[in-house]
Amino acid sequence: MNQYLAQHGQLPAAANYNDGRPMLSWRVHLLLLLGEDELYHEFHHNESWDSPHNQTLLAKIPSIYKSPERADENTNYLAPAGAGSAFANEEGLSTEDLAGLESNTVVVLEVDDAQAVPWTRPGDHRFIPAFPRKGLGNLRDGGFLVAMADGSAQLVGAEISDEEMRTFLVVGAGKPPAGKAGAEEETVAAELTGLMNQAWRRGEQDDAFQYQYVLALISTETESWTDKMGWVTALKRPAIALRWGIGINYKTGRGYRDQPYPILEDGTLAQDAVVRIAPANTRGGNTGNVGSLPAAPDDNRPRDMIAYYTGQPGELLLEALEVRSEVGQFGPLLADVKQMIAGPEPARRRAPRGRQQARGRRGRGAMSQDPLMPGVELLGEGSQENMLNDARGAGIDLLLMIDVNVQVTRNWLASHTLTFRVVNVDDGETLHTSRPLNNIKIYRSRESAKRDDPVDLAAMKFGDYVDEKMLFVEMPPALRPKHVLGRVQTLTSDEHDNPLPVLTEIRYYHTRSLITDEELADAYAQILGDERAQALITGTPEQKKDALRRWTPRH
Repeated sequence: MNQYLAQHGQLPAAANYNDGRPMLSWRVHLLLLLGEDELYHEFHHNESWDSPHNQTLLAKIPSIYKSPERADENTNYLAPAGAGSAFANEEGLSTEDLAGLESNTVVVLEVDDAQAVPWTRPGDHRFIPAFPRKGLGNLRDGGFLVAMADGSAQLVGAEISDEEMRTFLVVGAGKPPAGKAGAEEETVAAELTGLMNQAWRRGEQDDAFQYQYVLALISTETESWTDKMGWVTALKRPAIALRWGIGINYKTGRGYRDQPYPILEDGTLAQDAVVRIAPANTRGGNTGNVGSLPAAPDDNRPRDMIAYYTGQPGELLLEALEVRSEVGQFGPLLADVKQMIAGPEPARRRAPRGRQQARGRRGRGAMSQDPLMPGVELLGEGSQENMLNDARGAGIDLLLMIDVNVQVTRNWLASHTLTFRVVNVDDGETLHTSRPLNNIKIYRSRESAKRDDPVDLAAMKFGDYVDEKMLFVEMPPALRPKHVLGRVQTLTSDEHDNPLPVLTEIRYYHTRSLITDEELADAYAQILGDERAQALITGTPEQKKDALRRWTPRH
């Protein structure tokens, strides 16, 4: 390695490249300096290591690349390729780059069998400075072999500390003074907190939560966010807040062309609340006098949209969620946000109370955005599958799915049937389902006044279910590392369009000593890739923020 540096003024590149693709490892390019000229010239250097021709040369592995503990075509001798190492630059560090190279800097090391690679394959030991001993020391008793920049070989004892190992692996590395790092973190945290609060006040909940996750992931003062975390009993996992999304699946009978005619708060048959549909409003009838049909409110008016499709039942469900959110049942974060944005509130829009008022809801975009409440948002109208996809992308925990089905009876009455259910966004499991609420049956029941109102009963059962199952509590004391590791492995095996909630959950386990430093680093690397993971663990506050920039809202 030193001879190559002397001849070329730089260390060998990690590989040679063809159209940007790595072909053969640096181990092949050192063959000329190892007395293996004939073998070197046998390779097709413009082909990849696993091309049909180059694969035939794997069996000719030179003895210098063979570990005594194995007798195959793999090598345990890799270069350190983490940030700051002698092989950090895939093109090869120059003499100027190596100004901080000390004689005791590692240029080749012996890795565990799990990290061994075919000797001609481009691939080295991408270590994470926070956990520099990961993947080392399990091949032989007593430690692992390293080649140093001064040309010596040493056996590094298994008892070496992380600090000492970093000194060996990193070229001229150093951390900023603690005071500077602390001041920088305060600056970054203040910026993100300001952006988060602005997003809350504008009703941009998704952005606000993203800023909160970034704050949690870059902060060294873990109490600033872990105090807001809680264990959600029904979901069997922690969350920074219990977030709800509402979806509406609206279906009608064949040819139906009129409004949803939802269940009204005080409607009875005697009040003619059940609308008689004109045959002109179905495709099977005379369509000559249909005129312009009323349109639903647009997505910027979620309360109006819920009222339009679901009437009184939807309003009662919203009230049940709002009451519990304000008292912190879905996490102290949401209660704090409610207080922060508290001020003169606009009059709460209520569901239409009469048939003429209901028909009057037409036109789109006339009102500005009207968020429902912190932690609860309307996802829109569509199938449960689509709503679940939207919820997962937004980091929502629970889906309140409302099904509305409107049919025309034989005597041309609009029969509106509504059911709702609570769905776990993680796995799509239905946790709670209501009984069907039909407008005709409910209005008849109200006229008789012989039993409790079915809509009130359904809303009460929903509230009771939430109070019993959706508890935001302390982490269960019986939770053990083996349970948490299984959860982390599940999270890292899935793909995530928005990984910030997942990363926050994993870091929370780490702050509770339920996963090790190595397990945290491995999980981060699987989700973010080595470079971003390393920055998030060991970088400055600005570097951590940059590592998460892809998922941070633009402002």
